[in-house]
Amino acid sequence: MSADLTALHRGFNATTRTHWDRYAVHRRRVTTLLLAGGNGQGRLCVLGAGNCNDLDLADAQLDDAGLAAYAEAPERELPAQLDGPYDAVASCCLLTQLIDTLVHRFGETHARFAALVQAVRLGHLRLLASLAAPGGVAVLVTDFLSSEAYPALSTLAPPVLGRALAEQVQKGNVFHGVHPGALMQALRGDAVLATRAESIETAQPLVWDIGARHYAVCAVRFRRRAEPSPA
Repeated sequence: MSADLTALHRGFNATTRTHWDRYAVHRRRVTTLLLAGGNGQGRLCVLGAGNCNDLDLADAQLDDAGLAAYAEAPERELPAQLDGPYDAVASCCLLTQLIDTLVHRFGETHARFAALVQAVRLGHLRLLASLAAPGGVAVLVTDFLSSEAYPALSTLAPPVLGRALAEQVQKGNVFHGVHPGALMQALRGDAVLATRAESIETAQPLVWDIGARHYAVCAVRFRRRAEPSPA
């Protein structure tokens, strides 16, 4: 990653460094998704940990640097460095940062921009599946809409949130390639992930208040399929 992009992402982290209390609802949601169906024991890997505001962490391996440099082949390059497999793997709002790196590097008008977004998204999902142990849990949490683009987001009550967000998705007023439908399509449409991911589910979106802005956040969760028994 270039020095300019590294400084950009460090700046993002700096703006939320003191927001532990503000992240409380978001943190409970992410932690619950990771713990569901497990006993809270085992090894955890968190990608995009940043200031560690997203999770109640006890003993986790954190890796937040250099992921964008491996966007084209994360599954090949990163698992050996991260010392997996893990009982639980979480990606905490990292995917949009990787895609934002593409925006800064290539621009949204680049002829292959859509293909680049799809490749980075697919590589990230495959990485989560690769890091999870058989039977382990992988959770991808991502923001997909900002109150800068949709000011009413900060005022929406839960009963109308889902419908309002669906309308914004239909209008294309969301971040590139990370809304719930796009994530589910990527998970279910890839031949490699079809052999690795099972029990795929989405969580209801929520609004994440980070002070200066609000974000709509969604999550997908799956289990790593158990390896077939030797014949």
